Amino acid sequence: MDLDMAKMEEKWRVFWEEHSTYAFNPDARGEIYSIDSPPPTVSGDLHMGHSFSYVHQDIIARFKRMSGFKVFYPMGFDDNGLPTEKYSEKLSGKRLRDFQPEEFIDLCNKAGLEGGAKIKEMFRKLGLSADLGNAYRTYSEESRRISQSMFLDLVRKKRVYRNKGPVLICPSCRTAISQIDMKDMERETDFYYIRFKGVDTKDIQIATTRPEMLGSCVAVFVNPDDARYSEYIGKKVSVPLYEFSVKIYSDQFVDPGKGTGAEMVCTFGDQNDVDLWRKYSLDTRMIIDSNGRMKGDTFVRAGITTTEARKIIVEHLKSNGFVTKSERKKQTVNVHERCDTPVEIGILDQWYIKYLDLRDKMDAAGNSIKWYPDFMKVRYDNWVRGLKVDWCISRQRVFGVTFPLWYCKNCGEIVYADESMLPVDPRFTKYNGTCPKCSGTEFVGETDVMDTWATSSLSPRLASQPRGLFEKIYPMTARFQGHEIITSWAFTSIVRAMIHDNEIPWNQIVLSGIVKNPQGLKMSKSRGDKFSPDDFVQKYGSDAVRHWSTVSGNGEDISIDEKDFMRGRKTVVKMLNAGNLVSTLGKDHASRVKSVKGEPENWILKELSEVTSSITEFMNSYSLSKARMALDNFFWNTFCDNYLEISKARMKIEDLDPAERVEIASTLYLAFESILKLYAPIMPFITEELYHTVLNKEGSIHNESWPVSYPAASEEMHRNLEYVIRTISMIRSEASKAGKVSGSSIILHGERELLEKHKRLIEGVTRAEIVSIDESPDLMVQVRK
Repeated sequence: MDLDMAKMEEKWRVFWEEHSTYAFNPDARGEIYSIDSPPPTVSGDLHMGHSFSYVHQDIIARFKRMSGFKVFYPMGFDDNGLPTEKYSEKLSGKRLRDFQPEEFIDLCNKAGLEGGAKIKEMFRKLGLSADLGNAYRTYSEESRRISQSMFLDLVRKKRVYRNKGPVLICPSCRTAISQIDMKDMERETDFYYIRFKGVDTKDIQIATTRPEMLGSCVAVFVNPDDARYSEYIGKKVSVPLYEFSVKIYSDQFVDPGKGTGAEMVCTFGDQNDVDLWRKYSLDTRMIIDSNGRMKGDTFVRAGITTTEARKIIVEHLKSNGFVTKSERKKQTVNVHERCDTPVEIGILDQWYIKYLDLRDKMDAAGNSIKWYPDFMKVRYDNWVRGLKVDWCISRQRVFGVTFPLWYCKNCGEIVYADESMLPVDPRFTKYNGTCPKCSGTEFVGETDVMDTWATSSLSPRLASQPRGLFEKIYPMTARFQGHEIITSWAFTSIVRAMIHDNEIPWNQIVLSGIVKNPQGLKMSKSRGDKFSPDDFVQKYGSDAVRHWSTVSGNGEDISIDEKDFMRGRKTVVKMLNAGNLVSTLGKDHASRVKSVKGEPENWILKELSEVTSSITEFMNSYSLSKARMALDNFFWNTFCDNYLEISKARMKIEDLDPAERVEIASTLYLAFESILKLYAPIMPFITEELYHTVLNKEGSIHNESWPVSYPAASEEMHRNLEYVIRTISMIRSEASKAGKVSGSSIILHGERELLEKHKRLIEGVTRAEIVSIDESPDLMVQVRK
């Protein structure tokens, strides 16, 4: 191949940008197709997931444009919140505590801009037709204004409140998190069987993985139907080491088959503790601070982790004879999805969005959205059913969208910013009003910032409202995202749309899988999994990477396999070579095809019509892998191996009727143009190149119409050519077996009249000599030795 792929691709990137090829015109004619695209987190290295799922939405955007839609395809970058803080610390080599707040915010803002620029350039290389020039940022002034305005809307709708109570804490990130931010992780741990001395009853054993929580024990629970403990209920036992007594309760929640069937309730070891604590109005003994670390007592010092405390407490328990046995078991724990740190539960003042009472509406919203693939909806349903607490949206960090409010220094009354003040940072902006409750004039700004999902969940607004397009495009047509964030981004977006607009945010949700390493495992830096999209683009070209992205179906994970990229690269080369041959064969002969007389032309147009119909159906149902496979099969086998070879053989016939020569050339051009259009959404660069160099067209192939119709075809003519092609295939196969790929002498048995008619064609394609043709009901091929 003599084409410089990198140079060619850059040429068309510049061309598309200079000609505003993908510009969205809201006033143009046609139906709007709008895409809610996930704003990628700017913190960290680019990964293959970016070149996988984001290409999917781009393929659909290009297909919809060619199908006559006005495509609103915005792009955003998530540079807000904790991930950007961590990224900025990594870049600077310093910790948050080493900076003044305003200095650190400026550092994060700069890091976010730089990270977004890197992703934008990678998307540009991949040929994304999104509106990268108007990309929004989740921390921009406009995004902060929208996010704060929607918070005030929650206040007006009485859907937000501040409360002091149990909250999930990440000890590593030192902030409260929500149920949305957690994931399950399996690990091995020790199960300790610990003896509690009876106060007014016999001793009782409990089994726990968290002996460090003993100092916060407020009760022991058993199942009321467990005969082993019927006489214990209502009695008291002494907590080992700490020697205070707690009451034994009964509740159906307790599993008699787990451990000893008796369990301690602490404040707080897990969500089960929280539930029973609330249900029975139990005492509160907090030994974990607001950072998820130990407060300190007789046995452990303040500030150490719960893991460190566990070792110390176990040593004391063993030395005092309280541990009866221990065993190693697998356990599933809740960890912070950002850092894989097991979460703790503390008591803090936090802001919450009230939504537990909206479960029925959540179910209805999920049911009204079309899910691709539909079986993925169960993740959403299970999440809604499993919700236990309202959405905690406050974070004890520095960088993020702030709450637009202050507290009266005198009485604690909350005062909210006026819309005209937004965006506002109450940490650095003084409130000049008076307290409506006590008429005080001194106020303290809220220091917490919002959870990043509280802003990202508003992505349809962030993308459209600054451009005055929200009313025109909302609800949006489709949300594209990974299946792993159904319970975070999809869920929160649906909830916010329900609360603010009484709407669903989009009509469809299209899910992609995640990219795994060649061994089928989740990517891990510790294993040396460093797969950069840029490396693959440089090695194989952007079209090949895009081709690779269609290997798996909706919602299916994909493992990196070099063969998939090589297949895409080979397809680019095949298209280039096919284009050169079409150009050579059709030069000075091609014209517009209105009707065809030749059987090969009839056959290829009927095949083309059928595959176009199938591909269109697959594209409309977001089955990109099926669409691409059908197209590859048609291009490689039907067009190249058969029709192109047949056309080449016929064009070599010196006494070929000039009208037939024109029909062959014209049909070649029509079929190749249609193939380029069908490939255009998937492989935009090589198709644009061949659109200009082979077809000699002006403008862009991406502004062409999707192929829909071809000259009428004859079933009989199609059947006849199918028979001829089957003959050619059999000759190739038998000649190969006989070791005579070229120059074989062939005896045919079959439909003699049809085979005689196409004898010269068959010989030209197979480079074999047909010495005789016998009439036979069955098609057979003999190679003469």
